[in-house]
Amino acid sequence: MFYRQKLFLYYSIVQFSAIFVLYYLALFSNNAYVSANQLLISDLIETFCLLAFYLFSKEILTTKNKLKTIDTILNILVYLSILDLCAIYIFGYSILYEYLPRSIVFVLLILSGVISFIKGNKIAPLYCIAWSMLLIVIFFHEHNVININIIYLLHIVIPLESFIYVSLLGINLKFL
Repeated sequence: MFYRQKLFLYYSIVQFSAIFVLYYLALFSNNAYVSANQLLISDLIETFCLLAFYLFSKEILTTKNKLKTIDTILNILVYLSILDLCAIYIFGYSILYEYLPRSIVFVLLILSGVISFIKGNKIAPLYCIAWSMLLIVIFFHEHNVININIIYLLHIVIPLESFIYVSLLGINLKFL
């Protein structure tokens, strides 16, 4: 039962940090100039949100027991995110995501879901759909594919993703 409690804790942290990401994106989008403190806060929130996503992914896909390689990759991302949180305090911006495109991280998470599905995890397809929606938006933003403000797209995709994750939690409870 402790596994389920950690899962819900991580999901709560994901939702809490996603709200802050959406809030700060909207807040900073109207500014012509973003101060160093605003960048620091934004990077802290974004990195913390991704850290929570990694922890949630480890629990929902049960990587510790079934997917040792994926668990190792997610653990590396967790440790890098923790180091990046420290680096943000020191340097004032995220070093990790300066050099590692977020879309690559999302591709790794989707591949984790696909491998988990192949190994028999019945909820992995919904997990992959949720990450795919976010990957598409981030990819479009990183490569300037469409000329729509990312803030509007994220305000649509993140609530949809949250709805899918709530469904995953409900399905997970059914399997208890």
